[in-house]
Amino acid sequence: MKRGVQGNTSRELSTRRSMRRRRAATQHRESNLKHIRAVVLGQDGVGKSALTVRFLTRRFIGEYDSTLETTQSHYLTVEGQFVCLDILDTAGKNTKEKIEACISNASLIFLLYSTTSRDSFNEANWISKALQDSRNLLPNAAIVTVATKSDLKQSREVHEYEGLFLAQDLESSFFQISISEGFQETQEVLTEGIRMCFNKDSDRGRSSTLSRVKEGLRGTAKSLRKKTPTEGVYESRGNAGYPLPSAHAYKQWLSTRTIMRRRRSSIQHNPGHHQHSLKSIHAVVLGKDGVGKSALTVRLITRRFIGEYDVALEATYRHHIAIDGQFVSIDIMDTAGKNSRDKMDTCLAFGEIFFIVYSTTDRTSFDEARLIVKYIQQDKTVQPSPFIVIIATKKDLKHLQQVDEEEGRYLAQDCEGLFFQVSISEGYQEVQDMFEETLRTCFNKEKNKSTLSRMKEGIMNVKTKSLRKKSIVEAMSTEHIRPTTLGQTTSPVTTAT
Repeated sequence: MKRGVQGNTSRELSTRRSMRRRRAATQHRESNLKHIRAVVLGQDGVGKSALTVRFLTRRFIGEYDSTLETTQSHYLTVEGQFVCLDILDTAGKNTKEKIEACISNASLIFLLYSTTSRDSFNEANWISKALQDSRNLLPNAAIVTVATKSDLKQSREVHEYEGLFLAQDLESSFFQISISEGFQETQEVLTEGIRMCFNKDSDRGRSSTLSRVKEGLRGTAKSLRKKTPTEGVYESRGNAGYPLPSAHAYKQWLSTRTIMRRRRSSIQHNPGHHQHSLKSIHAVVLGKDGVGKSALTVRLITRRFIGEYDVALEATYRHHIAIDGQFVSIDIMDTAGKNSRDKMDTCLAFGEIFFIVYSTTDRTSFDEARLIVKYIQQDKTVQPSPFIVIIATKKDLKHLQQVDEEEGRYLAQDCEGLFFQVSISEGYQEVQDMFEETLRTCFNKEKNKSTLSRMKEGIMNVKTKSLRKKSIVEAMSTEHIRPTTLGQTTSPVTTAT
């Protein structure tokens, strides 16, 4: 019996240590975070959405919505630097006004064309000229030219050297990849683009240092210059004896100042740049393989549905969402493989919200969901108690149904959690509503707990004060104190014998 108690104590201590290390690592990452805004440009059908989803989830999607334009956040480490990458996946027809709006405040641009489409290459050429003529293009913006569908050699219409010439005109890097064949190629594209941003920033830092040195020399020259009677030779306000800038230079300075002001305002209103105003929540998706855990996670992050997945791929994603005016950063751990005891302990140390997923077409997945719920409820190391959400997937396959809806609802009632029955493949809105309702319920639960704790604390304070007063009155009544006059000392009352 003692051995069992010691084993539970050691397991609890190790879990707490891992939670402390994880929190410390998260705080360190967020304090050293570098934000990069990226834009993916190109003709429809060249693989912009496929490239973006590969960046975010390591998975490839064949179907896409050509009208869906989204901005996604991706966290990664490049050369020891933690990076928050906001990727704008553009859609629809490319006009000059649209390109101007998209590249505003962008520090990284991916220009895509397909090797199997001459029209897409011609449009990439047109976009490159629009970028070169644009006033919104930041001077330190990095550009990466990407030729997609390199595996379809029998359908090739654009040679590699044409893409190289295009990249030379833009002074950009050039990659020729196949998004469908592997994740490693797309990862190299992303890493190279971020490295280019780092180099541009360092070059800008060196140039700004040089400009500050020059400005200091100008100030020194101004202080050493003696006043002369020829006041009309030099302008005494601002230029320190140097000729005034031309009208063109003045306009350029005004446009640069306007761009920088827009950038500052966008940073102030962008929740990704305000880490202290974000509410951070850790969530874990658990369940048997094949029930749709990865499909659910990817649907929430990218709004897209994937049919194929890697059963051995376990990853953690970060997603930003606004709930009733409150910006929330949710870290989602998408689990894979067998749900062993060690794995469950790791998940319990990480998560605050647990999404337990089962399939309505698989009775064994429901049985495993019940075991997972039981394990979470029996574990006492997690404080405060975790919030559990039961999710039944594949509700559209009614002809294959093996688990009734009421069984899932009863399971959710037993663990005092929420229940949802969804079809991930049929639409995004259902998944979005589910996550929003979960977060709202979780927030309300926290508010009620904090209100109750404040009420208890107030009652305890009142009780403590009343007990103190009572003890003081009792102490004074038991003592016999003789009244004293000025200059006399007190003495206890004595009785004559």
